[in-house]
Amino acid sequence: MSDPVAELMTILEARIAEQKERKAREEAEAARRVPRLIARYLTLAGEAMRDAALAVTVTEIDRDERGGGVYTTVAACGGCPDTDRFPWGDYDYGNRWSELTGQQRAEARAREWAQAHAETCRAMSLPEAP
Repeated sequence: MSDPVAELMTILEARIAEQKERKAREEAEAARRVPRLIARYLTLAGEAMRDAALAVTVTEIDRDERGGGVYTTVAACGGCPDTDRFPWGDYDYGNRWSELTGQQRAEARAREWAQAHAETCRAMSLPEAP
């Protein structure tokens, strides 16, 4: 004869383990959707106003807006609408003798763009209307 309490405990432990696994998968998926910050370059306006929000940020994303697997490095200005995207695949076929990956070359190009833009951007984002 089996012990009903022991059976119930086994079922409960299995469900708890399943919930923990599901939660871990959901957290890992959410972490993949969050862009990874690589660098920030303070713009001229940000420096003058002492406002860190007026910076050009370089981030890395592994999905596009529609959820597709597009690996891209993005440089976006916080003061003006200028943004540039550097898909990693665009840089995989350059110099075949280079040891840099498409990701590394895309990041380097994004950093160059961000630095050049930050050095000249004087724009400040408009306050939201009430």
